[in-house]
Amino acid sequence: NGPGWTRFKQLKLKLYLFLTNPQSSKLSMVWMVFDMILVLLSISSLVVESEPRYEKYFANENNVVFRVFYVVEILSQTFFTLDFTLRLFSWPRFTSFLRNGMNICDFVSLLPYYIPQIIQLVDDQNVKSLVVFRIIRMFRIARVFRVIRHSHGLLIIFQFLFNSGKELVMLAGLFSILTLVFSSMIYFVETHEGTFNTIPASGWWAVVTLTGIGYGDVEPKSAPGQLVAVIAIMTGVIFLALPMTIIITKFTK
Repeated sequence: NGPGWTRFKQLKLKLYLFLTNPQSSKLSMVWMVFDMILVLLSISSLVVESEPRYEKYFANENNVVFRVFYVVEILSQTFFTLDFTLRLFSWPRFTSFLRNGMNICDFVSLLPYYIPQIIQLVDDQNVKSLVVFRIIRMFRIARVFRVIRHSHGLLIIFQFLFNSGKELVMLAGLFSILTLVFSSMIYFVETHEGTFNTIPASGWWAVVTLTGIGYGDVEPKSAPGQLVAVIAIMTGVIFLALPMTIIITKFTK
């Protein structure tokens, strides 16, 4: 608890303010702007990679386009890793760091780069053919949540959702029960029509009906099936309306 420890704590506090409060200094504001630019570039590269017409550019490592996007990816990953490490170091308490939703999103967004590198060390030939590799790459989209960190309004909404875990679990549980009930009902009354062959397949219809989307790709043919659909629609309206009072009240608080 000597002078050295005091200076260390002051350093951590300054670093914490630098990373979490862009208004603390001009350099902190520059850091935030650079972070936003890299997020936009990184997400843009992810979108462009999915376009079939640009696939030939990414297939050739000697292509200029490939090299540009590769540099962007390496630069983004290095910056995001450094930012995450500094946040972890400067955060007041490690447990609170783990409970912070934004930190979890940052960690998830780093995985798509490092896990494939580890897999390549084990099996360099088949890594690109693995389904898990494509699933891991999907989590690159988690980088977009870094934008929330720099928007006070979006941050409030994100924190509200993160702190409303019990209400959301209750909502998901009730929705699962209703989905099971109506998928079973529509299966038994429409089996002879050949549209709803299994209860799991009927679950898709139950989900889109309860949520009010109603794609129309699958629909009941018989009168009893249509009656079940009407009841499901009315139940879905009530289901979506009832939790809103609880959610709005908690959001106001």
